[in-house]
Amino acid sequence: MTIALTRRWAACLYAVLLCVLSGMLAACGGPRVEADPALWRMEDAGGRTAGWLFGTVHALPANVDWRREGLNRVIEDAGMLVVEVRALDDTAAIAGAMAALGRTEGLPPLSRRIPARDRPALAALYERADIEPGAFRDVETWAAALAVSSALSRQAGNDSGAGTDRELLDAFGGRPVAGLETAGEQLAIFDRLDEDAQLALLRSIWETPEDDGAMLDAWMRGDAATLTRMLEQGLAADPDLRTALLVNRNRRWIAQIEPLLSNGRRPLVAVGAGHMGGDDGLIAMLRTRGWRVVRAD
Repeated sequence: MTIALTRRWAACLYAVLLCVLSGMLAACGGPRVEADPALWRMEDAGGRTAGWLFGTVHALPANVDWRREGLNRVIEDAGMLVVEVRALDDTAAIAGAMAALGRTEGLPPLSRRIPARDRPALAALYERADIEPGAFRDVETWAAALAVSSALSRQAGNDSGAGTDRELLDAFGGRPVAGLETAGEQLAIFDRLDEDAQLALLRSIWETPEDDGAMLDAWMRGDAATLTRMLEQGLAADPDLRTALLVNRNRRWIAQIEPLLSNGRRPLVAVGAGHMGGDDGLIAMLRTRGWRVVRAD
């Protein structure tokens, strides 16, 4: 796995990695659209505010206006910001991680190594994304899946530069910011998937309707229950993907978030919206540990 990737390709893959982890949301551009995404307050046993939770979307159409008054107040009041990855602009680190993890010399094109029953669907996906049939020689299945998603995301008008993470990082300026993972750690999660799970990731792309903006609509309305249900019926329906991409990461994150709540740091924890709900989501895990989590919007 020594063949270098271009920084541009690696950055595109990483942008869609963030989209996948937040639920593979998609939409088109156009006139300004107001959104009111969900915001939660975390309280200790005495009812004192210990911090806030905000479910982010890592790539958005640039026309979505999501900074509501309540969230702006939290940004002012919070003692620090906690995000998935702090160094979103470190393309050199992302390229290095992709070069180390995303390629294996000698792999045939993706269309030749997947099961025969999946090849017609992959061919149709390539046509949608304007990708050559013999693409992704030497590219591991998970990395190819992210590259295809990246192409489709760009066609849908999404822009990782317009994602909520980047704007929140800008809003906190010189104030304390912590990252729960590095880009390399996130990419390594995919690289550790077995081939069956990587194929499930690939299949989840063509099993998502081309014009399905329902997940983004749910996020924009602050409808956390619908967003969780749709995610669990989609990408997270595969047990291996759910465990690797959501459950295990949530457990690692809780171990980092709880000390900040206990020590009075009053963090705004802003991570992918897909991590919030469900029995293994951050909200449920925090409640199990004695924290009270309530809607704050």
